[in-house]
Amino acid sequence: MIGALYILYGPLTTLTFTVGNGVHEFAIDNNGQFTLRTQNLKISDGKIYSPGALRKDYLPAHEKWIKYLEQAGYTLRYSGCFVADIHQILHKGGVFTYPGFKGREKGKIKLLFEANPMGKIIHEAGGSVSNGRSNILDITPRSIADTTPVYIGGKKEINSIQKLMTE
Repeated sequence: MIGALYILYGPLTTLTFTVGNGVHEFAIDNNGQFTLRTQNLKISDGKIYSPGALRKDYLPAHEKWIKYLEQAGYTLRYSGCFVADIHQILHKGGVFTYPGFKGREKGKIKLLFEANPMGKIIHEAGGSVSNGRSNILDITPRSIADTTPVYIGGKKEINSIQKLMTE
């Protein structure tokens, strides 16, 4: 993957992208033009967690990890909007996850057009992306419909889930 971008619409419309030389964020100004807001954006070291799936359907290792985050003082922030939640993690720190869960052990997030582009952006901003066991960016897709569990955020959070998943 050479590059990735997302556009987030709202009170402040932003375009965030990477082509392998940092992560850059633009915002629409009062004239309707995109102007550079932040150059070489780096993921913050915060304590937000955004967990997808229903708690009752969590698999044991994921459930244990969520309890670890809660005991470590992480704050829940989940909007149900993949892009908005990743954007928040990029700016405030922490981790977004949509794990494998009962009935969808291979996850729900599409590898090629959800996990990989967002993972590329977070990786280029100094974070990590994983399926719980390995870097998603290293997975060779077999089809356009491939799904994956996803953990995107700070390196310490990703390292902690990978440690739990491989014990």
